[in-house]
Order: sequence, then C-alpha cells, then structure tokens
Amino acid sequence: MGSYLGRYNDLLLLDTQLTDISGVKMTFSHIMKREGSEKELVRGMVTLASVNSDGRPVRLPENIRAMLKMGNEQ
Repeated sequence: MGSYLGRYNDLLLLDTQLTDISGVKMTFSHIMKREGSEKELVRGMVTLASVNSDGRPVRLPENIRAMLKMGNEQ
C-alpha cells in the first residue's frame, strides 16, 4: 500500500505557530506529522479575527496581543 495521511490509532502531532498578529486579526500556521517521522503529512493556515457580538471587527486587547507575541517567542 502507498503512503497515507493517517489511520485510526496513529498518533499525529500538530505543530501550531503564530505567524502574524495585528490589531484585529491573527494568523496561525499548522504542520501535522506522524509521531516518529519528520515527513509533513499536511500543512495549513488559519486567520482569526476579533469581532464583537454584532460581528464587527474590534481590536484585540493589548494584554492579549502581548501574551500571544510573548508565547510565540519561546
């Protein structure tokens, strides 16, 4: 059988990195690998926006942005 992304009971590792953050949005990149392998199975990216209850963009609080930036530098 050829290569596959993952099968039931495989242990998959997901590496998530904050790649960009601004006043309203943040972008994360993801790489999934099978445990014990350096081969990337899949790569993805997601951009999230901070919105209020009306769905309008609002600035991320400065303390949240600072915490995310600090965690990304570790």
